[in-house]
Amino acid sequence: MSQTVIIPLGKGDLKTGFTNMKPILSDDRQKLPQDFGITSLPAAPNILEKIQKFKTIHEELLRGRSSSSVFDNKDYSKQGVQDLIDRLKKDTSEWLENDSFKEIIDKLKVVLNFNKETIFMLEFTNYEELGRIPWETWKLIEQYPKAGIALTKPQNQPVQKVYRKKIRILAILSDAQDIDNEEEKKILDSLPKNEVETIYASSLSREKLTDLLWDQGGWDILLFSGHSETEGEQGRIYINNDEKDNSLTIGELKEAVKKAIERGLQLAIFNSCNGLGLASSLAELNIPAVIVMKEKVDNVVAQKFFCTLLPSFREIDNLPLAVKEAKKQLEGLEGKYLGASLLPVLSVNKNVGILRWSQLQPITQVENIKKIRSLLELWEKPIVPDWKKIIDEFRSLNSPKNQKKPAFLLCSLFLVEPNDLHGNSYVSQKLAQASSIVAPFVNVINVFSTLFLLLIVKSPGFIMSWSLALLFQVIIIKLVNIYAEGATAKQSFWGRINISTVGLILLNVFRLSAFGVGIELFSNQPGLKEKLAEDIVQEYVFEPREKELKQQKEPAIEARQECKGLQQQVDRLPSNNPDYPERDKLFQETHGLWEDYANQNSSKSYEKDPISEWPACPKANRLEANYDRVLKAVEEKRTEVKNYGSVLAYIKDVKPKLYENSFNEVGEIRYDMRATLVASNLFIEKLFSFQSPELRLFCSILIITSILPFIPRYNEDVQMSHSKAVNQAKRDFIEEIRNKLYQNQNQLSPEDYSLCQQILGELKETGRCDYQPFVDYVKYARKMEKTRYLLEDLEKLEIALEKIINRWEQLKNSSIYPETASPQDIIITDYWNDIKDLISRYLPNDKQAQGLIEEVKVASAANQKFGLSPVAIRRSLYSEVVLSASDTLSDRLCHAIEKKYNSTIRHD
Repeated sequence: MSQTVIIPLGKGDLKTGFTNMKPILSDDRQKLPQDFGITSLPAAPNILEKIQKFKTIHEELLRGRSSSSVFDNKDYSKQGVQDLIDRLKKDTSEWLENDSFKEIIDKLKVVLNFNKETIFMLEFTNYEELGRIPWETWKLIEQYPKAGIALTKPQNQPVQKVYRKKIRILAILSDAQDIDNEEEKKILDSLPKNEVETIYASSLSREKLTDLLWDQGGWDILLFSGHSETEGEQGRIYINNDEKDNSLTIGELKEAVKKAIERGLQLAIFNSCNGLGLASSLAELNIPAVIVMKEKVDNVVAQKFFCTLLPSFREIDNLPLAVKEAKKQLEGLEGKYLGASLLPVLSVNKNVGILRWSQLQPITQVENIKKIRSLLELWEKPIVPDWKKIIDEFRSLNSPKNQKKPAFLLCSLFLVEPNDLHGNSYVSQKLAQASSIVAPFVNVINVFSTLFLLLIVKSPGFIMSWSLALLFQVIIIKLVNIYAEGATAKQSFWGRINISTVGLILLNVFRLSAFGVGIELFSNQPGLKEKLAEDIVQEYVFEPREKELKQQKEPAIEARQECKGLQQQVDRLPSNNPDYPERDKLFQETHGLWEDYANQNSSKSYEKDPISEWPACPKANRLEANYDRVLKAVEEKRTEVKNYGSVLAYIKDVKPKLYENSFNEVGEIRYDMRATLVASNLFIEKLFSFQSPELRLFCSILIITSILPFIPRYNEDVQMSHSKAVNQAKRDFIEEIRNKLYQNQNQLSPEDYSLCQQILGELKETGRCDYQPFVDYVKYARKMEKTRYLLEDLEKLEIALEKIINRWEQLKNSSIYPETASPQDIIITDYWNDIKDLISRYLPNDKQAQGLIEEVKVASAANQKFGLSPVAIRRSLYSEVVLSASDTLSDRLCHAIEKKYNSTIRHD
């Protein structure tokens, strides 16, 4: 576990100072990064002057002059140079103790864990100037023994870790005559061969160096020991002793270095001169860590630093602390090599944090998953305190009183109580207070929305009807409350359907109907009477006529169709052929005798016959005339009713008996149930046409009240109150306390024992208790409940990857015949599908993941289609593609699940 402090210096410099600095602390187990406000550092031209002077003197000292010639001048005396270094350190330390900056740092120190590994990252882009400041003289670094310091750039991007069978080191050692690399080789050769693979290179051409960096196997550590320099913000390294083409900038190696980083390069060590430009260039490429020398460096100092750094890194397993220790050991050389400990500089990718040797060690992805699982399970279960502490705490607690008076018991039949709005596994004080505020509001809505049930029975004389209506209202309110509680508690039905949710929706539909009917009875009596009159006229006046009209219409239509059909047949026969007797017969069926047809105004021979026996076209004409007569009578009747101004006035004058059967002497609807039925019909009409403003208002209210119960289900306190895991933890906590009290009953007073039993009884029933050990206990249970599926998914991933690896090894290392290879394919595919399922849930939009899935799909198609021989080779190639994709995706899944775990576990 570690903590990181990032101090952004922005675009300031030592001449103008630094403003808008906002230090941020992040911790392995924090909810979110913490900030401590904005601070600043003043201009420090004195530090800049001393840095430049030290740089000049240091270059003179290492330019080949003898020490006597350098120190003959009083400005370059040995003591003078040492004084310059001491003043530079002192000025830097005092500058970092500036009041404005120190105030923020003091706030930071309050939350910093003294025993945790800490890295302070100074974020800026101007490595050439600010990288030369001796930041390690900051008193804060010395106050925290496990703290290291590093530079970083603001635009760093995260990089992916690549897992290999061995740590791979590329050591580029110069063969220049003035550089001795034997000590570096000894240190590298001393590393365990089963753990580290070191490749040495020297006198490289640009092509050879590029090829090495592009090596398919990738590198974990790059060591360059030779000559280098800084050109502006760029670094240049010398790779051979040729007169031409003997050096390269990082910019010229950009693509090769990017590929090396992509393939897992974690650390670059440039044991060479003037390396700040190298650090800046590599930081731009998001390398996890790079170590350089800020000025010219003597071979002795460079060797000492590297030979101390690498063993220390491997032992301490913390790169910033290893650099800190190696710099301190350089202090032993400062009698001869002044300022040696100031030269090494560490730059890191802020998204990587502390680089560890253990991260470079060979580890399979399966082992990595197990490691992450163990880290995620580090949360320690809180313990139940000693019984004496329990007694002391319980004496100070106010036991909640849960007894209800009879009047309140009666009210609880139809009123929502605060306790109804949450469960009783654990009820925080905040949730209890919120429920007390919300409950009255819910009751007002419930009563208002069901009040109009009483209006369905509008005659107050019928006591039984009113009593039933009131009872019905109470039942509806209670059911709404119960279903709302169930919806809040997420009580599942059939796996996905929530019966409480369905019930709540159906009851709200019923409440809407009751409201609509009630409002019609209450405020629309004229409309109800008119509606009843319309129904009466429709039933007794119009329906008989409409029935007769319908009876006339259908035969008329059929007759007309028959007429048209026969006429078409007549028209198709030749009219001038006297030898065609069928035409005369067909004409008579259509129109009758020719005399009847020709004498339109005369009586017809068939008129005395039943109309059903008439010729087709005269029959159609007569039936259509009958239909028109009835239709005209209906329209005249409608006009007559309309001329009365209202249907009610019409039946009162024209149909008095019908009026008296439906309305009393004062004009009110005679029967309550009939009034309710009319109100229901009118409500349905308005509902589907959405005409009533009152109805629109109530619909809006019901929609809101239907949604409200679902909002609390996403509140953590409400979820805890319904949590089964929390409820079980509560029971375990109570049981453990009772056991402790029982075992020490002889040492307890009867009052204390009784008090404890009372509090525990109330706790079991209500879930309310502010006793901190109990709160910690149930919150732990809740955390485990919320993250159980993540740990299960990690286990699923681990099993799938392990099985794929095993099957791949079986396919690769043995000769498998087709009939035995096919089951192996099926097993690999099954576990690959498990990984794909996890990808769809955790990385649905990840392009790299989708690309790898597509690669496996192509390999699978090739495995099925092409008849490569032997079968074992073809299937082994397919399994290798699956293994490679699974290995990469497992790493991404681990990060995604770990991120989800941290965001879940920290969201209290």
